Amino acid sequence: MSDNEASSGHPLSVGKTFETFASLKETLATLAITEGFEFNTLRSSDRRYEVKCKADGCNWHVYTRAIGKSVIYRVRNSQTEHECYGITHAGHTNATVEFIAGKIEEKLALQPGYKPADIVKDMKTNFGVDITYWKAWAAKEHAMVAINGTHEESYAQLPKYVEKLKEANPGSYITLDCTTENKFRRVFVCLAASAKGFIHCRPILGLDGTHLKSKYQGIQVYYCSNSRNSSSCYSS
Repeated sequence: MSDNEASSGHPLSVGKTFETFASLKETLATLAITEGFEFNTLRSSDRRYEVKCKADGCNWHVYTRAIGKSVIYRVRNSQTEHECYGITHAGHTNATVEFIAGKIEEKLALQPGYKPADIVKDMKTNFGVDITYWKAWAAKEHAMVAINGTHEESYAQLPKYVEKLKEANPGSYITLDCTTENKFRRVFVCLAASAKGFIHCRPILGLDGTHLKSKYQGIQVYYCSNSRNSSSCYSS
């Protein structure tokens, strides 16, 4: 690579650094998709990463290595000029689930109802790449984990959540029920403010349930009743 090319400001010129391995891969994939070529991974380890243009006879390549023991990667050698004509098909091997998830994460955070079919359309419109419905669905699931965390992490926070709920709502009756293996079974919530306020309503008995469509499914049940002497409003 010439000195002029190294100082040209190309995102993959020698000396360019990336704060994380993920940011390096995202830059490579974005460049490949926008410029219409594909690359293969020649070497991938915990400290080195090297890729080459997929086209036969093309010398485009990038070799990076982590700096010392840090997570920062630096381009050590690269050839950023192509000797091929690029791809001629609509799909793209470097449009991975992880790449798509990174591109849709911000929009998904603002629009939780963002559908896989819409992701397919947006990838075609924004990048000119055809992806399958199932890849779009997998990318959405991947992005949801990045935004909200995993279901396992959420369930692990329940004991702390229950204690905070009791502190913020004195007089409430809240209990968490787990199995002998310390796995979540159910939680019962009766907020004091709801129970005290509901006693002033006309006599009523209400029962409703919401079927959860998450990974672990289940049912969220609501039960409300009141009489002249008592009232209650529960969620479990």
